[in-house]
Amino acid sequence: MMMTKSKMGVGERERLMLSDNFLMEKVRYILNSPSQCEEYKRLTSNDDKVNFFLNHFIMNDYAIRQMKNLYLSSEHRILVFLDMVENIIHEINQDN
Repeated sequence: MMMTKSKMGVGERERLMLSDNFLMEKVRYILNSPSQCEEYKRLTSNDDKVNFFLNHFIMNDYAIRQMKNLYLSSEHRILVFLDMVENIIHEINQDN
């Protein structure tokens, strides 16, 4: 039985998932602040929304690199990231 290799090994997949969890926990932490969440919601362009997180004082160099690597490499990935942010906002609103 011949096994084919996937493009991404298990270790690589796990590393990306951990990086994603780390980044999204930072995003959630930022959005848990009502003032920060309202400031984000007032933004209209995708560029402004992305820059809100890239320039936020909570985001360290590691989180910014992860965000760029995981979500800012294509327009599709940017939209995925922004959709995830909207889901987090929705979850926060349901909890409150």
